Amino acid sequence: MVKRYKIVRMNFQSPLHLSRGGMGYENSLTQLHSDTLKSAIFSSALVLDDLNEIQTEELWNSFIVSSAFPYLKAELFFPKPMLGLQEFEEEHDANAKKFKKISFIGKSYFEDLLHGGKKRISKKHISSRGDFLSDHPDLQGSDYKVMQKELQQRITVPRGSLEDTVPFYQERIFFEQDAGLWFILEASDQKHSALVNGAIGVLGESGVGTDRNVGNGQFSIETDELELNLPEAGNKQINLGLFCPDTGDLNSDLLAESSYLLIKRGGYISNLNDPQFLSYRKKSVYMFQEGSAFAGMGKLNGKFVDLKPEAVPVNHPIWREGRAIFLPCKEN
Repeated sequence: MVKRYKIVRMNFQSPLHLSRGGMGYENSLTQLHSDTLKSAIFSSALVLDDLNEIQTEELWNSFIVSSAFPYLKAELFFPKPMLGLQEFEEEHDANAKKFKKISFIGKSYFEDLLHGGKKRISKKHISSRGDFLSDHPDLQGSDYKVMQKELQQRITVPRGSLEDTVPFYQERIFFEQDAGLWFILEASDQKHSALVNGAIGVLGESGVGTDRNVGNGQFSIETDELELNLPEAGNKQINLGLFCPDTGDLNSDLLAESSYLLIKRGGYISNLNDPQFLSYRKKSVYMFQEGSAFAGMGKLNGKFVDLKPEAVPVNHPIWREGRAIFLPCKEN
């Protein structure tokens, strides 16, 4: 069956650093997690419109997004599902380490995996660094690259005369021409769709990631439609965003038949409307990573959680989205 989704392409006009949530800046994520993206769009919407408490919660519940994954030209990349890749066309023992580095797979290979993985992988479809896999015609005949990473030395600015400047390194991402990030946007009603669309535009102007105040992470947007060929009947489900299960979503038997990784979500309060709280850490919660494969086809609702720290007088909830977009898959 074919299902259609509204997608948003983020065409970055400046470098990007996506924090891993720890203290270091030496490495940047190469995808924007759905909980961060949802919160950023939501915060931008609140800047555009003055809503009361009930309207604010209605807005939060009116839309859901996938995580944002890389794209290059017309090719959309998806997270490698935790099912194992297709078999390879040729012997690849000498390049085994390179093949293990694959993190993102193109639409054709991804749809094939959802249907049981009948194709065979050619090593000519793997990017030069080994982390992308695609057989899209736009990327053939060239050693394609999606992004470049650059390590930049920075210094902290002392807060007082007795403090010294401290050097540190920050990894920044530069996307190749016609490359960037994309995500699925699902709106449950038309009432808030114009506000959400406007908020994404505002977010592009203000930027995502770190160092937004100096112009990093800014992007223009382009909306499009994605058609995905999905199996009529599957035996597992794959999440395209971080997933925090609600009561009754999962049990020990389902988890025993599932393949997944957990990721800890938390970090520092980042709402610039309350700058006095920027040095405080939010509560933490564990979620299932994108590409996890859950046994069964029962509806997985997920939930959002409030990470507002108890000891800090923040006057509003700090919601993190744990409801995800799921796709059926057929594992042989």
